[in-house]
Amino acid sequence: MYAIFDLIGKVFNPILDMGGPVIMLIILTVLALLFGVKFSKALEGGIKLAIALTGIGAIIGMLNTAFSASLAKFVENTGIQLSITDVGWAPLATITWGSAWTLYFLLIMLIVNIVMLAMKKTDTLDVDIFDI
Repeated sequence: MYAIFDLIGKVFNPILDMGGPVIMLIILTVLALLFGVKFSKALEGGIKLAIALTGIGAIIGMLNTAFSASLAKFVENTGIQLSITDVGWAPLATITWGSAWTLYFLLIMLIVNIVMLAMKKTDTLDVDIFDI
C-alpha cells in the first residue's frame, strides 16, 4: 500500500512543485480540450487563470505588507489582541486554489462521485468544485 502512495507522490510531486497557478493553467487547458474547445482558446483561458491567481496572490502579499505595520500599531495603542483577521472569501479562495493540496481533494472528490454514480448511489454529478 505504501508503495502505491510513494509512486503517486513521485508522479505528482514534481507537478505540485510547479505551484498553483501553473497547475491550474494545465488543468483548465486540459478540461477545456476535453469539452471540445480549440487548443488556442483553451490555452488562453488557462493562461488568464494563471495570471489572475498570480496577480491576486501578489495583491494579497502587498496588502499584508502595507497593513502589517498599521495593525501592529493598532494593537499596541489599543491593547486589543485579535488572533484572527477576516479577509473575506475572495482572498481565501485564491489561497485555497493556489494550493497544490486542493488538487488532491478535487481528485478524491471526483473519484468518490464517479464511484457513487457507477454504484447508482446518487443520480447527481457534483460539479460544484468550490465546496472542497
